[in-house]
Amino acid sequence: MGPTAIRNGRLAYNEAIVESNNQQLLMAAVHERYEENANLLVVSTLTANVHVSARADAEIGVGSDSNYRGNLVPFSAGMTYEDNPTITYVPVAGGTYIRQLTAPIDVAMFAQVVRTSIEPALVYRALLTSVNGAANPGFGGANPAFERFVDLSVALTHAGRLQWTDESMPPIRGVAIVVDWTGTADEREWFSLLGLAPPSAPQSRVVLPVYSAATPASEPHLAIGTRSVYELLELLAMAIDVPDDDSKAGIAPSLTSGRTVLPLRVSFTNKAPRDASVSVPYRGGWFYIDGADQPTKRFFRLASTLWGAMLVDVAPHAPAPVVTVPASH
Repeated sequence: MGPTAIRNGRLAYNEAIVESNNQQLLMAAVHERYEENANLLVVSTLTANVHVSARADAEIGVGSDSNYRGNLVPFSAGMTYEDNPTITYVPVAGGTYIRQLTAPIDVAMFAQVVRTSIEPALVYRALLTSVNGAANPGFGGANPAFERFVDLSVALTHAGRLQWTDESMPPIRGVAIVVDWTGTADEREWFSLLGLAPPSAPQSRVVLPVYSAATPASEPHLAIGTRSVYELLELLAMAIDVPDDDSKAGIAPSLTSGRTVLPLRVSFTNKAPRDASVSVPYRGGWFYIDGADQPTKRFFRLASTLWGAMLVDVAPHAPAPVVTVPASH
């Protein structure tokens, strides 16, 4: 029965955890939009206890058959299968959680994400706050210089002339951008946007170290600023469409800083939505991300991945209490 239990339970448990994690993140964004506190619970352990029992019964009569005719079951059998999971939740709070939540995303992690993403433009726009002084505003109007940097970086990457590297790719040390310089107009404009002198050699490989914007450096380099996980949550919160009644009553504050420049949208409906990627019930209705809204789904997946990575680091250090719930009760 062991293999059967895995086939029947593993996917179901995993899907339930993924779905509830997505709902928890969206609910945190909703609470942020309404300027309310949000608590988090991490599934720490899940123990599935499987019990299988079988029985067989036979009934016989003694004496005159008129005493039991029609009342006996000559033979019966049965099997019982029980799955009794025990789930342990860890509330996430404390100073370690706050520091991780509000700290800028590590430069090395950003390099890994943008290098492996099939849509690097989203990663640039979502995670960066600046590049060599060109700001990427989260709200209000976009910065043309930063947008041009993103477009050129993506074009050069797709052309195979720009790549992000880290210490795992010798002989590079630390995080760097490697440009295979051929002297094209796009390459020259890219260097100009960053305030860097173009290479003098017609064919050369340029290695530009990448540092945090707060790190001083004398060599030609990229200085990037990154958002925190909390800032990603704020961007998602500012994309939420709240009911007019809540907005007029001041229950959901007005967006004084404006909408996010990213094409994000979290909608509201009075009925349970159909074809939603993720949805949560709140204040008599439902907030949800439409299943066909690819930009918002991609941003949500990116934010969820970084949020989950942060929680994995924080959860073991979270303070008591730990909540253990027998799911069969």
